[in-house]
Amino acid sequence: MVKAAVSTFVAALCPLAGLAAAASPSNGSAHLDPSLTPGERADSLLRLMTWEEKVGQLGGIRRLAETVGGKVSYNETSFEEIRKTQNGQIGFGAPQNYAHDLLPIANRVRSEQINNTRLGITYITIADSVNGLMISGGTMFPGAISMGSTWNMPLYEQAIAAIREENIAMGTHWVLSPEVDLAKDPRNGRNGEMFGEDAYLVGEFAAHYIKTMQEKDANGFVKVATTIKHWVYGSSSGGVHTASIQGGLNHVLNDMGAPYVKAIRESSPLSLMVSYASVDQVPMSMNRYLNKKILRDLLGFKGLIMSDAGSIRNMYTQAKVATSFQDAGLKAIRGGLGHELSPQPPSVFPTLINSVNNSEVAGLIDDSVRAILEVKFATGMFDLPLPSIENLNATLRNEKHLEVNRNISREAIEVVQLYFRPEYTQIEFPVMKLIRFEKIDVAAGESRRVDLTVPLQELGYFVDGEWTVEKGLYNFWVGSSSRAEDLQ
Repeated sequence: MVKAAVSTFVAALCPLAGLAAAASPSNGSAHLDPSLTPGERADSLLRLMTWEEKVGQLGGIRRLAETVGGKVSYNETSFEEIRKTQNGQIGFGAPQNYAHDLLPIANRVRSEQINNTRLGITYITIADSVNGLMISGGTMFPGAISMGSTWNMPLYEQAIAAIREENIAMGTHWVLSPEVDLAKDPRNGRNGEMFGEDAYLVGEFAAHYIKTMQEKDANGFVKVATTIKHWVYGSSSGGVHTASIQGGLNHVLNDMGAPYVKAIRESSPLSLMVSYASVDQVPMSMNRYLNKKILRDLLGFKGLIMSDAGSIRNMYTQAKVATSFQDAGLKAIRGGLGHELSPQPPSVFPTLINSVNNSEVAGLIDDSVRAILEVKFATGMFDLPLPSIENLNATLRNEKHLEVNRNISREAIEVVQLYFRPEYTQIEFPVMKLIRFEKIDVAAGESRRVDLTVPLQELGYFVDGEWTVEKGLYNFWVGSSSRAEDLQ
């Protein structure tokens, strides 16, 4: 049930629901004609854009809202400051926030972008969606590595169709999934996002994910654009998240790259994300050879290439291969990247605005802007109405989705053999005690001690389901032990 305050806010926004289709510049440009191809519409709009508007499309606001005191918090001042130079896409932000609280805020900023900017170039909303929404309130399916163990493709397609419909209900038409890397190193903290270690298995599940997500609606629009990631990743030295991969072209293409070949040639994903990692010490965010010669020329990938979150910045702050943020931006766009994901400042691509007199960079930026505009036109962002709270209520966690979840969860169950070090072997069951648990944020490679018995919204961590959370109380238990620190 939606809170009264939220319902009132949504009611006030209802007249805005069709503005995405109605908004248009007064000159009646060809980009507003849905009978044209996405490429034709993108070319038409590109000719109308200023230099600043073009650079703005290269990034976006990844964190629309935060969680403060267990409640959703939208900082309009901060949002407007970022929007000046990064306005290609938006993401919802803190995953502890509920979908019903976020949709009114998202619709507000969407309608403002459509109606209060010169050309009315709409945002496209993006989200990680490996096994559900990356916000609270949706249906949480098993992790990808669990669903990958089922080998039940028809059932898996039902699960992805449910995830797709819940994303659409939030106005999300671009997901940063599927993960098509190989889970070969058990030290890699992100194995749960992957389908498994076998290239054939991973390629099959990735292809079915893409085809199901990118199914077209009655108007011919792609329902949800997909992103294959992370090109290339999964075998970093020591299992370290951002480390270099040691291996030649044969290893990259015939082992790690095999699922990408299948996904690209059979399913045509609209975008691809490069990894944080390096290959032979060259960061993927600037790897011209792999991004252009191999990905574009050899494999024939035609879609948008984006960074992983903060990976362009890392070339200056971590890898030390760039002399400044601006240098990192130039290396990235010359290395084949066309869009930046940046969850928090500083972002790098806004510095490209200083390259207005560089004809080479200007041409690369035109190509990059054309790519994201094509994704927007392909998914109907200039034509579809804004999502409604009524459809959200009817879609999230409906009985059909829950039944699919129950079915695939049953098939995804695996028996796991636990191995304990000698000092951990004195465990007495069934005596149970509540303990404090050290949760590792595997995505960032960071850790801290947190009390997982408090409400989840008070924690800044993902708890279950690989990039998906549900709001509530989470209790972690362990058998009593002879080690006193286990029970503190």
